[in-house]
Amino acid sequence: MVAVEINPFDFSRLGEQRDGEFAVSQLPRLAKECVDTSGLLRWRVGGGMHSGGYPQLLLAITGEVCVTCQRCLQPYICAIASNATLLLARNELQADQMEAMFDDDSLDVIAVASVVDLVQLIEDEALLSMPQAPKHDRCPSGEAASQSEIATKKLSPFAALKKFGH
Repeated sequence: MVAVEINPFDFSRLGEQRDGEFAVSQLPRLAKECVDTSGLLRWRVGGGMHSGGYPQLLLAITGEVCVTCQRCLQPYICAIASNATLLLARNELQADQMEAMFDDDSLDVIAVASVVDLVQLIEDEALLSMPQAPKHDRCPSGEAASQSEIATKKLSPFAALKKFGH
């Protein structure tokens, strides 16, 4: 895949915007996590300035990827929907200072160079937004029960003792 490079500081200062689509097959690290690579990610990135005066990128990603369900080991369509606010720092020291200053979980502070590849940034955010252990709400094969089904079927050890009292 060809890199889509921007200067993130100029992009933010000028309030630029870009959007597009990437096939999962074009994103090698994401494709490696998938059962098949037929999915598509739509993305939008907008530059601007944070109220604290720092440059920021607003990154939105939506789409679907096909991964393995960790319960039944069958393919599972996982929705990706991410909206990230990325505050830009020029180095790790500045990033650490900004993290401490804002102490806000809705903001991600990243140290970036004067050139950023949007493809890598989008792939990073897609990977971060995926569940660590993707699972169907209800597995289609019926081989693995959900946690609530297991809990309802589990007999209380005290219920077994109750039988001895009668």
